[in-house]
Order: sequence, then C-alpha cells, then structure tokens
Amino acid sequence: MKNIKIVATGSYLPSKKVDNKTIANELKITEDFIYKRTGIKTRYYSDDETIEEIAIKSVQNLIEKNSQIDINKVDMIIVATASTNLLMPGISYKIQEHFDIKNCMCLDTLAGCSGFINAIDIARSYIAIEKVNKALVIGVDILSKITDKTDLSTSIILSDGAGAVLLEKTEIDKQYESIIKSEGQKGNLLVSKSNENIKMDGKEIYKYAVTEAVKSIKNLLKSCWCIRKCRTM
Repeated sequence: MKNIKIVATGSYLPSKKVDNKTIANELKITEDFIYKRTGIKTRYYSDDETIEEIAIKSVQNLIEKNSQIDINKVDMIIVATASTNLLMPGISYKIQEHFDIKNCMCLDTLAGCSGFINAIDIARSYIAIEKVNKALVIGVDILSKITDKTDLSTSIILSDGAGAVLLEKTEIDKQYESIIKSEGQKGNLLVSKSNENIKMDGKEIYKYAVTEAVKSIKNLLKSCWCIRKCRTM
C-alpha cells in the first residue's frame, strides 16, 4: 500500500479580526471566560468574500509559497466544508475552474467538524489504490454568516477561514493510521439548516469531545504501536 506525504500547505484568513474583548462586551462576559473554554484569542470574519473565493485564496497561498508546484498535475480535489451556499457545482469544481486544472476528480464532503480529517483519509485511500497521484485537500468555512452572535454556545467559537494541503504518494516508509467513526444518533447536538443559524448543545458537545476524542487517540496510538512493533520483529 502506497504511503503519502504532505508536499505543501497554504492558508487564508479574511482581514476582519474579532478579538475576545469585542465578543465579551457584547455577551456581558469576561475575555478570560472565553479563552479558558476555547483557547481562542482572535477570530476572523469575512465581509464580502464568498466561500469559493476564500478556498481559492488558500490554494493560491500554497502555490505562492511553493514555486516548484505544478498545480496542473493535481488529479484530485477534495473540499471539506460545513457552510457551502451552492450545492452544484461544488467548491472543488470552482477551484478546478479557477486554476484550469485538467483531468481532475472533484469532490466536496460534508462531515462537520471532522470534515478535513475525513477528506485527508479519502485522498489517502485513492492514492493507496493508485487511482490518484496528487490530491489537493481544502478545508474551508464561512460560519460567521450563520452564527447567532448572541448565542454563547457558538459565537465564541465559530469564524471563517481556509487551509489547503497537497498530498502525493511516496515510496518512503511513512506510517499512516486513522480511526474515523460517526454517531448519527447524536446528530441533533449540532444542527445547521439552510438559511438558519447553527444550533449547538455546547455542554453535550464538550462532554462528547473530551471523552470520545481521548478514546480514539488512545486506540490510534495503540494501533500505531502494535503495527510498528510487528514491523520490527
């Protein structure tokens, strides 16, 4: 099975900065309250940029930082998002069109917070079966447009931005393991409907994250250790 490596990365943030002081004043809470619960000091909001434009700018940043990259050799584009405003064509198709990439598979994924991880795993799978040589994976969201700024559960967390990575196969021995699972039974904890603000049960999401994420990390580390041990025997 082919291994993968990250060849290049890029990112983009809108110009409008929103610090904790601004939100704290609006919600009548302290800056410390926000930081202790989120680890966030500053977030960025988009005023007039579309989600497609933000995604494209993150890829442009990747290209500018890595002049040796030939973007036309990309044969797969995956975009992970939870806030697309256009069902068809997907954001990935807009990226392909903008950079005039030929002979490329395009795919948008909708998997909420874990979308980018899912997208990386999908790209790796296509590379592993030799259907794809180079995959461009982008995580992008404009969540400020669908966030109730008076809702403490979401307004202190959600914002806008994009990140991009270019993956390709490598013959170098690089261990890759993943544990990805979903629980649709808890889907009502985080809901986003068209033309409505995001609704989130912050307390339950927090409890789920700090317990299930820890379990997954431990299981992943155990799996990596077992595989590495078997290789050395």
